[in-house]
Amino acid sequence: MNLKEQLHKIYGKLGPGGRSLASFVYSSIPLRFRKKKGFWKYLDFLRSTQWQSSEWHFDFQKEQLKALLHTAANSTDYYRQLFKQNRLDPKAMETLECLRQIPILQKETLVERLNDFLPSNFPKNQLISNSTSGSTSEPFKFKQDYYAVMREEAFSVRHWENAGMTFGEPSICLRSFIPENAGQNHLFDRVNNRHYFSAYNLDEKNIKSYFEKITKLGADFIFGYPSSLEIFSDYLLETGRILKFKAAVTGSEMLSSNARIKIESALNTKVFDWYGLAEPTVTMGQCKQGNYHVFSEYGYLELLNAGDHPVTRQGEVGRIVGTNFTNFALPLIRYDTKDLGVFTNQKCDCGRGTPVMISSIRGRKDDLLIGADGQFLPSVNFYSLFAKMGGEIKRFQLIQNDRNKFCLRLIRGPEFSETTINKIVEGLNRRIGGRPQFNIETVEKIAPSKSGKIRGVVREFKLAPEEKVIFDEN
Repeated sequence: MNLKEQLHKIYGKLGPGGRSLASFVYSSIPLRFRKKKGFWKYLDFLRSTQWQSSEWHFDFQKEQLKALLHTAANSTDYYRQLFKQNRLDPKAMETLECLRQIPILQKETLVERLNDFLPSNFPKNQLISNSTSGSTSEPFKFKQDYYAVMREEAFSVRHWENAGMTFGEPSICLRSFIPENAGQNHLFDRVNNRHYFSAYNLDEKNIKSYFEKITKLGADFIFGYPSSLEIFSDYLLETGRILKFKAAVTGSEMLSSNARIKIESALNTKVFDWYGLAEPTVTMGQCKQGNYHVFSEYGYLELLNAGDHPVTRQGEVGRIVGTNFTNFALPLIRYDTKDLGVFTNQKCDCGRGTPVMISSIRGRKDDLLIGADGQFLPSVNFYSLFAKMGGEIKRFQLIQNDRNKFCLRLIRGPEFSETTINKIVEGLNRRIGGRPQFNIETVEKIAPSKSGKIRGVVREFKLAPEEKVIFDEN
């Protein structure tokens, strides 16, 4: 256990008063001294590299790939065996295109053989435990390099700065806070100068109190899950209340165009969406032009079709496969994120050299519903259906229980009528095809998952290994 984990363990054993005092003392230290010199040096590096040319980023990735392959081939049992079985010579892989010779890594393999991915010579005192949120299954626990965690934060800070935020200034966060006690809906993180509000209790009473407290705090930046900020924004728009932020940063869920419109309207701001995973693979963020820039210093992104070939046509849908350059404690090469993106060859005029190759995120492949013709149905198809019924339906959750069975939960809007259900079923039938069976429930609240996210589209059944499903590009 390294020093940081030891301190966290000691902190966790303190009572409320002790934790409060420890936070106060630590937060009183100026931010520039709380972070190690290596953090500030790396952040300065990222601040400058984003403005380097696309050629610089291409060359940088080639050098990072060489170092990654060297570590993987010489220090991990998994890749040593993989390269031998596939007769691959890592030393001969000098271009990014050579990566295609390496089989794509699935999460199931990583979970089953996790110890085989850990470099045998990696310093144990530099390892930090981490885990996924478990929003789609049980949380997956893994190890990260201490310096990789530091770099991860630097990438986040660069994204915030690109949205106009000064690192350390007050902010609001409507995500990542799990209340320990009933009625505890607000937590002030003194160290990071951030006010957390629970995403688990977004009813009218609590949202009203959130609004009143946020108004008094006067912070200029807000972070949140798209679903949480959308619910909060619905309340503001319905009640005519006004809030104004300089920027809203969303992440960890697919951001629909309708949710973006609501958030930007209710909060009088611009949304800067962020894409990343708990397992270090690839990450990207929107600039002020609204384009998603792949952070090429972090990892290499491939967008592949169902045949594992690169997508090349404007608007074509592919799944995101990532190779990470920051966490050598767990080398991940061609890791299938199971997220889908829409390809673009659009150029961004913001001046950054980091590539733009994805116009929007379609969500997780595992959450895409399957139509009667065997095609994946993009989640956006269903979000757009209910977006047109804003006055009739406030919120929905569509669950595919089996190939032909669906559960639909609805929160009624003020304009809900007897014809609403008929319009919904007609719209769903048109999108799904065949003769789907619907169990429709009207509810007061749709419960969030364990991680605090509210998933609008969920597929509960898994495909059999021999079943193949193709992408619907519409």
